[in-house]
Amino acid sequence: MGKQLKQAPVHFTIARVQYNPVLNLDRYIPVIQDQLRKEGYTDWHPQAIRLDDPAGLRGFVLNTHFLALQTTQNTAIADFHEEWMKGVRAIHEHVKPDLVQGYILRHIHVAASDNKEHPLTKMFADGLKDLENNLPQQSKLDFSYSQTNMWINDLYVMNKMIINDGPFRFPGDLNIQDFKVDDYFKIDGPHVIMDAEISSFEDRQAFDLEHINQRMLYLHESIGEFLSTQAFQLLDRPIGTIE
Repeated sequence: MGKQLKQAPVHFTIARVQYNPVLNLDRYIPVIQDQLRKEGYTDWHPQAIRLDDPAGLRGFVLNTHFLALQTTQNTAIADFHEEWMKGVRAIHEHVKPDLVQGYILRHIHVAASDNKEHPLTKMFADGLKDLENNLPQQSKLDFSYSQTNMWINDLYVMNKMIINDGPFRFPGDLNIQDFKVDDYFKIDGPHVIMDAEISSFEDRQAFDLEHINQRMLYLHESIGEFLSTQAFQLLDRPIGTIE
C-alpha cells in the first residue's frame, strides 16, 4: 500500500473473511476469546458472539462461516487492517478452516450540515439538484434512497446513498448492539449517508494467511479508489461534516 492509503481514515468499517462452515464453532470460542482478550478485546457479548475493545469502538464478530472486524472509530486503514489480521490468525490457529470463500469490505460515511442557511440539497453539486429544483416551492425533503450495483474488474461493488433529515441511524443489518459511536456520527439534522460495500468471492482457495492478507489489502485499495472517483466528488465539499 502507498502512504496515502495507509494513513487514510476509516469511520464505520467492516472487514470480513468467509470460510467453509464450521458447525461446531462453539468448542473453539473459549480459546479464540482468550487469545483476542490478550490483544485487548476484553468485552465479551455472548448473544452477539462479539468481542469488543474496552472503549466499545471496535470489535470482532464470530460466526460459523465468517470472521469480521468492525469499528466506529476514526483510525488509519493500516492500523485497522493489522487488527483484523489478529482475528484471522486466531481463526487460522484454532479453527483451522480449509477454504476461503470470500471477502467483504464495507465503509459507511456521512456528510452533514448544521448551518440552517445551507439546506440539504446545497451539499450537492448542480447535477444532483434537478429534482429539488422541480418540486413545489413548499416541499421539504424527508428521505431519499438510491442503490447502484456494479463490477469493477473482479470485484463486486454495491453502493447505497441515503439522504435523511433527522437523527443519524446505522443500517439495521449491523451487529452493533451496545457499540459506542464516534462523534463523527452524532448528527441530528440534514445528512447524506454513503454506504459502500466491495466484495470478492473465490472458488475453493486454501485458507492461507498471506493470500488473505494481500487480498484484503487489495479490497482496501480498490474501495479507496472507488470512494475517490467523480461520483463521490459530486459533494461540494469533501466527505465529512460541512461547516
